[in-house]
Amino acid sequence: ERVAEVVEAASRLILLEPDDGEAHVLRGAAHFLSGRNAEAMADYRKAYVLDYRDAALYDNYLEVLKKDRQC
Repeated sequence: ERVAEVVEAASRLILLEPDDGEAHVLRGAAHFLSGRNAEAMADYRKAYVLDYRDAALYDNYLEVLKKDRQC
């Protein structure tokens, strides 16, 4: 599955470049698409702590929050 491939690729990148906020956002989005909201939220928070500022980070973070509140 493509989503699993994205998680794997982003995870490898994070191992090499742990301060790469974009990689955390990418992996977070893949986790979210797989229904793994806790993992998605952890990656989004890490990107934020790394001072990565991107509209996708905020949009994705809000989507996870909305989905969690609906459950």
